[in-house]
Amino acid sequence: PIQRIYLAKDKNTGQSKGFAFINFHRREDAARAIAGVSGFGYDHLILNVEWAKPSGTS
Repeated sequence: PIQRIYLAKDKNTGQSKGFAFINFHRREDAARAIAGVSGFGYDHLILNVEWAKPSGTS
C-alpha cells in the first residue's frame, strides 16, 4: 500500500511541475509499481518511474 504521495506544484500558479514522489510501506510494492507503470502511456505522456536519488546526484 501507498504510505504518502507528494505532487510537486509551482508555488505561484499551483500547476503541477510534472513529477511526484510516492512512498510505499514495503520496498517490494514500490518495485512492483515501478515495473508496472514505467513506460506506460497516460494522456499524451509516457511515464518514467524510477527509484528516488539522494539530493545532489543525477
